[in-house]
Amino acid sequence: MDALLQQAIENCANEPIHTPNAIQSFGAVVVLDTRLQRTTHASQNAGDYFSCPVQDLLGQPAVSYLTPKVIHNIRNAQLADLANAKTRLGICELSDGWFDLSLHQSSESLVLELERAHDKESTSSLMELRFMLAKIHEMESLEQLLSVAVETLRWTSGFKRVMAYRFLHNGDGEVVAEECCWSQEPYLGLRYPASDIPPQARDLFFRNPIRVISDVSADSVPLLTEFEDAPLLDLSLSTLRAVSPVHLAYLRNMEVTASMTLPLIVNQRLWGLIACHADLVPRYIRPEKRLKFELFGQMLSMQLELLLAKKKAEKRAQIQVVQHTLMANPQLASEFALAGLAQSMNTLVPSDGLALWLEGKWHLHGIVPPREALSLLLEQAAQSPEASVMTFESLSEAFPGVDFSGLAGALLLSTKEPEPARLLFFRCEFIQHVRWGGDPKGVTVSLEEHGPQLHPRSSFAAYVEQVSGHCMPWSTEDTLAAEEICSTWLAQLSAQGGTSSQKQEWLVGELNHRIKNILALIQSITRQTRRNASSLEQYAQMLEYRISALARAHEHDAADLSSCCSLNRLLHRELAPYLSRERILAALSGDEIFIHADASVVLSLVFHELVTNAVKYGALSHPDNQLDITWVLHNEKLQLYWRERCVSPISLPDRKGFGSILIERTIPYELKGDVDMRFHPNGLEVDLWFPAELIVSAAIESLDTWSSPSHAGWLSQHRILLLEDNALLALDTVETLKELGCMHTSAVASLEQARTHLESQSVSLALLDIQLGQETSFAFAEELRQAELPCAFVTGYSDAQLIPESLRSIPVLEKPVKRKELYALLEGVFLEGASTYADIGSES
Repeated sequence: MDALLQQAIENCANEPIHTPNAIQSFGAVVVLDTRLQRTTHASQNAGDYFSCPVQDLLGQPAVSYLTPKVIHNIRNAQLADLANAKTRLGICELSDGWFDLSLHQSSESLVLELERAHDKESTSSLMELRFMLAKIHEMESLEQLLSVAVETLRWTSGFKRVMAYRFLHNGDGEVVAEECCWSQEPYLGLRYPASDIPPQARDLFFRNPIRVISDVSADSVPLLTEFEDAPLLDLSLSTLRAVSPVHLAYLRNMEVTASMTLPLIVNQRLWGLIACHADLVPRYIRPEKRLKFELFGQMLSMQLELLLAKKKAEKRAQIQVVQHTLMANPQLASEFALAGLAQSMNTLVPSDGLALWLEGKWHLHGIVPPREALSLLLEQAAQSPEASVMTFESLSEAFPGVDFSGLAGALLLSTKEPEPARLLFFRCEFIQHVRWGGDPKGVTVSLEEHGPQLHPRSSFAAYVEQVSGHCMPWSTEDTLAAEEICSTWLAQLSAQGGTSSQKQEWLVGELNHRIKNILALIQSITRQTRRNASSLEQYAQMLEYRISALARAHEHDAADLSSCCSLNRLLHRELAPYLSRERILAALSGDEIFIHADASVVLSLVFHELVTNAVKYGALSHPDNQLDITWVLHNEKLQLYWRERCVSPISLPDRKGFGSILIERTIPYELKGDVDMRFHPNGLEVDLWFPAELIVSAAIESLDTWSSPSHAGWLSQHRILLLEDNALLALDTVETLKELGCMHTSAVASLEQARTHLESQSVSLALLDIQLGQETSFAFAEELRQAELPCAFVTGYSDAQLIPESLRSIPVLEKPVKRKELYALLEGVFLEGASTYADIGSES
């Protein structure tokens, strides 16, 4: 590739498209600090939305131009994870009319996006979404699913062309399904180079699950700031984020006037895209319709993942046939009779030849290169000792001038020292004709102030290129099958008396295999969870939380050393069914400790094995049994004690199972710790020790780890009434009160329910949300004050002047409520008397 072109592509890939300092013109943006006291940014058109000059907004608090209702909604929304997902506040009235509002957090700022609401929202979007999901739910093949998806989207979105675009192993993309007008030239089967969608653009799809460009020809609207040297704002989550000039030129060259793009994310990887194009006029998609398409894209991704998992399961069944052959005939592992296994292995990893290097000798079958070429491949493998799998699609390009006797590609598997082995699969040349969407070399480069700049190709007519010297690409399924067979072979070697190091390696390999199975099970349960929803908003919220939970589970990957996990949460995840029954079977005790993500992956499996054993044979097998788990930091070590207490004697094991072996081997091998397991007639006892390096101390310091004092047991005797009309906020507050020790909390959603509750139940304290739909709780608070029943306001409103003068002595907790502040309120009410209780209100 020309050096100038390569530099231009790199410059394009480095364009900071997440900080364009501008937005699209179909909405406006105002940016506030998290306490809503200062407006730091505003789009140039924001003044039109508030009937004032935009400069009058900068530096001002939210109360100067937003209504109390909007501020209340923003405060409530702050309880959600706004830094990782945008939330829609709905249609609200402002000074210049009705607007559709959405909110997200960027660094330490709240980004409020506004779009004019043209009419009231209806339930038709939800009904239409259900119809769309029903269309894709029953599809049994990948081709059918994508074909029905693009057809459904074209008819429901109004776009003239809808394409399903799949990413290939090298980053290129190919159109695998399409619906378009009869007058349009079809793009089905065309391929597009990886540089068309640079890496930073692909990454943004993980944060923002829909990208809408309403008018390719419209000018962007700049963001104005209070201070000239203010840092650029990250707009990754913004719907209104302005579009890169390079991408706009690309779309104009395709004669596209507007677009909508939905990512297809499978197993936390960008599998492909759904691209919707308009070709005559701009197209604005209203927020409720965008939400519908966003949900459809996410459900389509899940359905796609299910079908791919099914395909993978079928492949695994084929793998197991060969594995059973190896296990039933142990001599094959040592002799590795390639001639006998070649036919079976070819069904898993299609190849033209096999070569095995074992104990200093070559074992060959089928078409293989000369010995000189084989030796060169061995040297290449030795230079990359950490890589267990290496693939070559063009040996002639990787090793110029070397004779491979017509073979074009190779897949090389390596085992570790001290008994190295190499297994190689070879493929012959596969000449293919690739149809590109325009000549991929048709881009132009210009030298500009900031270096070479890329200009997209002007023609997208089909361009056919003949590719030779390459083999059929090695797929992920090929690599998986080769690894599985090699893993079974190593296990058989170990079973026949291999070294302790070999056995330990096999155990670690089995550990990784079991971890993948557990994560797959969690994914499967999440995908199949179905709940009824009364509105599109509720449906969106539930699905968003499920997807967020799934993403967080996958963040604890062994390769990501920057993340951490709570030990308490890790145990709760495994023991959840036994911590929520009327009679609690398990008790956890210990400080809030965060551990490295790589350690959390191993510990998840260890705890899974211990819990599974307890459910089958131990403390969790009978309601009268008890499991106690405690952990402490002592002498720079993390010590965890697992104690099972069974009312009836249990049968002691006559041999060690895989779970026991796994725990005893992996704790010292993977975590550099120690383990002591003791089986007693009344239950299992396990002592675990881990080094200080396991603890992420910085994570502990950066999080709010405040906990109530040990004497907070006095709270269990009090009954709390919570008046909150938002179900999620009510649930969050009830859980916080339980953590503090308040075990008797009743949540109601209306004033009528609150009054009915007081007639039948005694209450020690009432916590009242101020805004309850179209009414407030002020009159009810007055009733409580007359009855001398303590109460406090828990609200999203930041302006205390809204509270009537007669109620100003009542404490006010601002949402989102912190545990420390809530505990101080409870302590003031129940321990320190009415005078301190009244003072809390003024401090708040």
